[in-house]
This record gives sequence, structure tokens and C-alpha cells, in this order.
Amino acid sequence: MRKPVLFFDLDGPVLDVSERYFRVHRDILRMLAGARRSAKKKAYWRMKRVRRPLSEILANTGIDEAAYSKIWLAKIESPEYLPLDRVIPGAKQQLTKLKDLFQLVLVTLRHNREGLDEQLHELKLRPFFSHVLSRASLNVNGWEAKKDLISSSGLLSLPSWIVGDSEVDILAGKALGLTTVAVLSGIRDSKRLKEFEPDFIVDDIGDLRSSSFKK
Repeated sequence: MRKPVLFFDLDGPVLDVSERYFRVHRDILRMLAGARRSAKKKAYWRMKRVRRPLSEILANTGIDEAAYSKIWLAKIESPEYLPLDRVIPGAKQQLTKLKDLFQLVLVTLRHNREGLDEQLHELKLRPFFSHVLSRASLNVNGWEAKKDLISSSGLLSLPSWIVGDSEVDILAGKALGLTTVAVLSGIRDSKRLKEFEPDFIVDDIGDLRSSSFKK
């Protein structure tokens, strides 16, 4: 009997990317506003988790949003910064358990496929997933890009689920008729995730049990 499919986002559910995001942000501030501009990780990550717009994050810096965004795209998945990611504690053990119950499919909006493959190899994550789906979302909304990536993969079968840490995953899952599981270990807090009405909200993937997938 074919296993049901569990689509997994990478950044947030499996990887803690907060240090990479912060370091890129900090370095752009230093590049565009000078060394006098300081940044604190706690404050920056709090703004990201409550979904503050870039204009607010850059308030009082004098930095142009377009210039910031261009450098961000060039740096965020570069070899200089990707090694800052860390596997969330307990994630590998949980993926081992879930793999017995589901076909695990990684789906991510990374634009650097070579960097993604190398990172999955270095962190010993690739064996957990039967497929790795990736594409950039530069010209469309993130949730639409993820929806199209899943729907065109040929892997979609019901019942299926999607696990992610943001509105992108929730909206894509809802559009595809998937059960949506949001985790609090990533880029959004509980209040923001509730706005998009996922089927479940859990602290991290360690809280997933077989009963979690029964509505």
C-alpha cells in the first residue's frame, strides 16, 4: 500500500535559519549604512516573526528597499552564509519516525539548487526525503509558487499533508486541499500563523504524532 505524502518545508520546520537571516541583514546594514549601523538579532527576528514589512525593518536607516532586496537575494543562499543554518534539535529523530509512516517530500522555494543539494548532503538530511522539490518565487507570490511546484510534481495524492512555518505553506496547502500543519520553530509566531487558519499549530516537528494527522 502506498504511503500518504507529507510535504515538508525546509527552513523553519527542519532548519533553524535565524542566524543566517540575521547575519545577512546585519552585513547589508553595514554595507549600505556604514559600520555605525548596529543590529540586534533578537529585535530583528522578532520583527520577522510578527511579519513586519521591510520598510519598517529598515526604518531610520536611510537604506533604499530595492538596494537592500537586491543584495539580500545575492547573499541569502550564498556559500558564505548557508553554513550558519543548524538542524533543529530532535528533527532528525522525528524525521526517522515519520519516514516509517509517510513518503516525505521536501518542498522549498530556494533559488540556489546547487547550494541546497550541498547543504542537504553536509547536514545528512537528504536520505530522509524521497524527492526534493525546489524553485525560486521571484515573479509570483510565494504560496502560488509552492502550490505550482507541488501540483506539477506528480506526487500529490490525497490524503496528503504539508508542514511549514509560514503563510506560504498554509495558503499553498489550502489551495491544494492538503491538511496544513504550522510549526512555531520558524519565521512566524503563533498570532500570525493563526490568521491563516492552519489545521494544526505545533511548537516544532517533534510534537507531530500519528494522531496529529487525524482531524
